[in-house]
Amino acid sequence: MNLSDFLAAAGGGGGGGYKVAVFYKSGTWTKPAAVGTVAQVICIGAGGGGGGGKTTTTAGGSGGAAGAYGARHNITVSGNITVTVGVGGAGGIGATGDGAAGGASSFGTDITANGGGGGLNSGAAASGGTAGTYTQAGADSSSSLGYISAPGAPTADGVFAQPNLGAGAASGTGATGPIGGGGGGGYGGVGGHAGGRGGHGMVIVMWEE
Repeated sequence: MNLSDFLAAAGGGGGGGYKVAVFYKSGTWTKPAAVGTVAQVICIGAGGGGGGGKTTTTAGGSGGAAGAYGARHNITVSGNITVTVGVGGAGGIGATGDGAAGGASSFGTDITANGGGGGLNSGAAASGGTAGTYTQAGADSSSSLGYISAPGAPTADGVFAQPNLGAGAASGTGATGPIGGGGGGGYGGVGGHAGGRGGHGMVIVMWEE
């Protein structure tokens, strides 16, 4: 199910269903006066940036890792909640730089999805960035670690081999990650190329009034 279908299903019809707030950048969830429980919060950490491609080899930098995904249900709330949305990690500078880690996304102190690690600037043998991790306060959750990204390679596709997976660029700069996804590794060779930026995170909050 894509995001638009998910939100349509959550909204229901005829005035019923859940209220939904989607945060693409940090902000504040404002608690309605009559609401004491949030039905569900989904957090996606930001992806790590791809590593830059070396000038001394045709091997690309490795891809950045995806941020973690986590969901928590039935969270008791007594006031407004600070929402943090992770910023995607910057891609490594061509020839010399590793990618930066992605930022964490969180809903107050109740749930945190950490960002994925940056890709490396060390050729085809380099592993991808380290997968993001997930933490929460209390029980009742559905969560998973972010995927570890694939190493960059000069023959790799410039798109993403799997959802939230950074792949190496076939030429030029690595691709930018989708939401929560790792950036692609930069292509190696003459001049070297920068890795792609990791995808920013996201937070979805659902409640009933």
